[in-house]
Amino acid sequence: MENQQPPLLYDLTRLTNLAANNMDFVKKMTRLFLNQSPIDLEELRNAADTGNIKKIKEVAHRMKPSIDNMGISTLYTVIREIELFAGTVITDKLRENLTLTEHTLNEVFRQLQEE
Repeated sequence: MENQQPPLLYDLTRLTNLAANNMDFVKKMTRLFLNQSPIDLEELRNAADTGNIKKIKEVAHRMKPSIDNMGISTLYTVIREIELFAGTVITDKLRENLTLTEHTLNEVFRQLQEE
């Protein structure tokens, strides 16, 4: 049995369309995503560790366009739930969404770096 790769968690179609098929631009935006998103994830993790809901929402808002443009559809709703979280303390659901975001993005980073 062959060792099958897991399905890609991103789809660059939207980004390619936004770039009018300018693949240099797509590569540049992908590099920016790979450089900035780990920093954003670290900020998100630190905010969660300190219970800073305002910061969590702020970072999620900042990450949303990148997640959308990179076609990471599994996080489309999740990042919005984080951004629009109305509570004052971290709930299990928020923690679950933060964990899902972190795990998914780490896998996307790995997949992009293999490309």
